[in-house]
Amino acid sequence: MTESYALLNSQTHADLRYNPAKGYSFAAQLMSVPTTLGEAKHIAREYVLVFDKKTERMYALLGGQKNVNAYVNDRGQWLGRYIPAQIRAYPFTATPIPRQDGDNNGDERLAILIDTNAPHFSDPRGERLFGDQGQLSPALEKIQKILMNMRLDAKRTSTLIKQLDEQGLLVEQKIDIKGTSTSLQGFRVVDSNKLLALPPQPLAELNTSGALILAYTQLFSLLNLEKSTLTERAQKSAAKLLSEDDFNFDFSQFTNQ
Repeated sequence: MTESYALLNSQTHADLRYNPAKGYSFAAQLMSVPTTLGEAKHIAREYVLVFDKKTERMYALLGGQKNVNAYVNDRGQWLGRYIPAQIRAYPFTATPIPRQDGDNNGDERLAILIDTNAPHFSDPRGERLFGDQGQLSPALEKIQKILMNMRLDAKRTSTLIKQLDEQGLLVEQKIDIKGTSTSLQGFRVVDSNKLLALPPQPLAELNTSGALILAYTQLFSLLNLEKSTLTERAQKSAAKLLSEDDFNFDFSQFTNQ
């Protein structure tokens, strides 16, 4: 499906209706999805967490084969127990907008974007996003709050990743998957040896900020690289994530911006 994002506004989209029950076929080709500290403990139970090579962003890996999401089946059902927030938020996203003159509010201002091609907007029985006077509907107010919280959590996560990077704890590393001849590369992970060797003072600072929790959560998520674990998590689609054939795949070419 081709995405086409547009700014949501009460005039152009006055009669737009939204139905979230449209499945996850839109994500069938995603190989990774941005994620944050706020959901990291849920992600780490069944996905692999990695860090971007160049920016302070964290991703959950969804597949090891080009254009294949191992957690979505042919009927558009999500196979994992936990669905990443970025996936659940679709077809909505948010973007920062410039402050207006005289705006002394310290909070970041956001505009909501929608994917106009999403099937979620094709159902006439869906819930309206705007009222008769152009006011936000209760559904859209809830979505707006969720997007704001996601934005704040993403900013905090970026700060924590930067702290880990400043301590030299993030390293680019090829990961060989136990029980297969598959290797994954193109991202960074926490170097456990460097973490153990970290002096008390910086270690305490990482603990206070929350960066230490993020580091250990990422390390814990690597247990999901074991074939038996992935088979359990992704059920029959695990074969798409971990093929028995030899391959060396670079995820940096396919991270979703």
